[in-house]
Amino acid sequence: MRTPKQKTSAQKRYEQLKSRGLCVACGKVPAQPGKTKCIQCGINASKSALSWYYRKPVSYTHLRAHETSL
Repeated sequence: MRTPKQKTSAQKRYEQLKSRGLCVACGKVPAQPGKTKCIQCGINASKSALSWYYRKPVSYTHLRAHETSL
């Protein structure tokens, strides 16, 4: 089990990229001023978040309630 002071490799990578001023998503392009991602990764993240939001996933509790009423 990990102690609170230990960091995963992903956390270390994120901090290294951020301290260098590079995009934390792709690691190739400088991040936008005041942001942690480059323009393209920011657009991709926004599209992904909107897509997930509008899919409106059905909750598992709703499915189980529906199955028991059959």
